[in-house]
Amino acid sequence: MIKLTEKPFKKKKKAMKKPKSAKARLMKMKRKYYLKPEKAKQELEKSGLPGNVVSKKIGKQRLFFVSYKKSNLNIFRETKMIKLKHILTEKKELGGAIIDKIHDLTDKNAHNMARLTLAKAMRNKILMKNYEALMVLHTKFRDMNDLNSARNRLDKELFAQAKKMYSDYDIIHGAF
Repeated sequence: MIKLTEKPFKKKKKAMKKPKSAKARLMKMKRKYYLKPEKAKQELEKSGLPGNVVSKKIGKQRLFFVSYKKSNLNIFRETKMIKLKHILTEKKELGGAIIDKIHDLTDKNAHNMARLTLAKAMRNKILMKNYEALMVLHTKFRDMNDLNSARNRLDKELFAQAKKMYSDYDIIHGAF
């Protein structure tokens, strides 16, 4: 019999990264630094913003850079911001012919088709695909009881978007 001896598995040590120098960190932050304090003062005066010149010793060198003071006044907290989303989107009306079509489909118990018609009128491709898939499942199983929870979840999204989009939402919802 031959005995095989296994050598212990040695893990390779990862190469240690050399820490970045303070000067490299300043350069990465894209801060302008100067070797003379006069040049940093010139930059501060040129900007016209409140601040001061700060010096930092890095290695054997002393670097000077400008530190700007943050103002305590915050414009956004003191005044209410107007939401442009509601201003820019003006509600439109859904045509009476489409509402009548939805009403007729609901009367014929084609509820999924009525919802698909509204999604098409809204030009919402995602909801259109979802309602088409729901109709395929309905014809496959010949039963809507198991699919009601899925349709209810789609209806929440459909009617929420319709409420945002159309000014005659109450008439549209009444057609269902």
